[in-house]
Amino acid sequence: MTIETVELDDTKGAAPSRRQENAIFPLWLKIAFTLMAAMYVPKLFVESGAIQILWLCNITLIGVLIALWTENRMIMSMMVVGSFLVMLGWSVDFLTGGLALGYVTFMFDDSIPLWQRVLNLDHLVLTILPIWALTRLGYHSGAAIRQWLIFVVAMVISYFTTGPQLNMNWVYGFGGVQSTLPPLLYLFVHVAIGPTLLIVPAHFILIYVMGERQPKWLAKWIPTPVSPVP
Repeated sequence: MTIETVELDDTKGAAPSRRQENAIFPLWLKIAFTLMAAMYVPKLFVESGAIQILWLCNITLIGVLIALWTENRMIMSMMVVGSFLVMLGWSVDFLTGGLALGYVTFMFDDSIPLWQRVLNLDHLVLTILPIWALTRLGYHSGAAIRQWLIFVVAMVISYFTTGPQLNMNWVYGFGGVQSTLPPLLYLFVHVAIGPTLLIVPAHFILIYVMGERQPKWLAKWIPTPVSPVP
């Protein structure tokens, strides 16, 4: 009596790795967002160099990229709570042709190269994608204070490393250089009030809609997070 042995080919029909099975965000989405971020890098160097990374919207772009790949609840929550109101306002202003707020009129200025204006459409992505991501991860209530500190540090560094001609993060004046207050006094007021006005309302909205205090009736429209990733 002979016993026949059969060798199994492990390469065929192999099950996906545990990391792939447990992934919250699809790989194609991570790659697509990474390519978008990579296209944005040359723009940073064209417009006054790499210091442009201090713009709060650019901090959000990098933070969302990291949060997508690591699927980190805290990082994604920080990016959303800090950018939600700004990105929403940018998107509404853009969709109304700059009539709503008058902030994105440059997007319709033919004197600005088209490729630079197209790259600025990342604001639309940063309005929708992070919010969707939080419906998968859930909002972390500890994100607000952490993002507030990041914004304060970014604004202070912006003031001491750039000048009024760039007015990064509006540290020299809201929408333009101001002359009412001494520069340092304005910086103090701007740093004390600006991040708070952006983050506190967004925090309470997010904690109610998709955080620990989400009401049961809302769960029908915004599902419970897939996994409470730290």
